[in-house]
Amino acid sequence: MKKNLKIWLPDNWADISDENLDGPLTLAWKHHAAVGAFQVSTAEYNGGPEPHPSEADLVELALGFGESNQFGKIIGSSSGKCVMGTYGTAVFNRSDSESSDEPEYSQVWFLSNGLDFVFATFIAVEEPKAREVADAHRIAEGIDFK
Repeated sequence: MKKNLKIWLPDNWADISDENLDGPLTLAWKHHAAVGAFQVSTAEYNGGPEPHPSEADLVELALGFGESNQFGKIIGSSSGKCVMGTYGTAVFNRSDSESSDEPEYSQVWFLSNGLDFVFATFIAVEEPKAREVADAHRIAEGIDFK
């Protein structure tokens, strides 16, 4: 049975998934200074060897995803506890981007309860305001299954 996500949103954030019906759950800050989108996907455990990833494993997944998608220079990574269990995150910046199609700022999270995974990204076309980044991180840390 598919699990439902429980996601807390700060003020002025909204679900804009209806703007891309074939895409993942997409959230955005509804403010004139907003420059990014927060997207969420899940991978539920269905049997087999239990993964039980460490915080370091989750950081490696985030780093690997950003690097394989050429998100730019790694400017930081961290891990910790979250509502779901543990997370690993990596932040990337591409300030030398010559193409407006490439995001300037990207942050990737992998969250796990030991079995299930949530994959989240915050992608911004230009350097986001601190509030937008902080809100995205708070959303990621608060994700859980109902």
